[in-house]
Amino acid sequence: MRIPACLLALALLTPAIANANEGPQREDGGRRRARAGGLGYMQLGTHIGPVGDIGGALRAPNALGDRATSPEFGYTFGGGGRALLLRRLVIGGRGFGLFTPRVGGQRGFATVTAGGGGFELGVAAVNRKAWLLIPYVGGGAGGMTVEVANESDAPLAVADDEPIPVEGRRSYDAGFGYIEFGVATHRLLFFGDGGLALGLDVGGMISVAATPWNTGGRDLEGIDRPRLRGGFLRLTIGGGGFTFD
Repeated sequence: MRIPACLLALALLTPAIANANEGPQREDGGRRRARAGGLGYMQLGTHIGPVGDIGGALRAPNALGDRATSPEFGYTFGGGGRALLLRRLVIGGRGFGLFTPRVGGQRGFATVTAGGGGFELGVAAVNRKAWLLIPYVGGGAGGMTVEVANESDAPLAVADDEPIPVEGRRSYDAGFGYIEFGVATHRLLFFGDGGLALGLDVGGMISVAATPWNTGGRDLEGIDRPRLRGGFLRLTIGGGGFTFD
């Protein structure tokens, strides 16, 4: 799998965050740390890498033509939550949607969308009043849809499906599991023990155990199973509260 450019941000961000605002001291001179609590958040970001991997089927002469490609990036939105336990253990979950720019050929165009959700398990490697830095791994499941539009003056066909009529559209669906790994940062803008949190997630994702593409309950032959792989960069905004010691 290609290493996307956004993963390079990890090496740049980690030292700066680890040496960021130390937060206020306790009365005994130590640094305050969150002991337990949680955050809820919304996310907006980008996915950099193949979405669907359907270019081979779309480039067929009876499909969109040899200029058709697979989407190579997309925009994501979603939300979730993370709970901190025993100062270090982080358990979370999230849901997401992914949208790509349409890809075209001589005979029409296609759009790919995806969505899903899953869990996260991480460790608060940096835990100070002002900052949390959380390396994590996660996994889950989702679905993907390709919609093909025929803008030519003759029917077109994808794989072994029935032809799509002139000015017609047809959708193809598939499911997949996924594994992801990343680092999340949260800058806590608290007033007391609660308040807002702004952050950034960077990492990578790869789909696993994909199902065949299907339409109308029938699996298609002659088309690769869907893949979702690459890197992500997500901005987070949310809030919550912690107990500190």
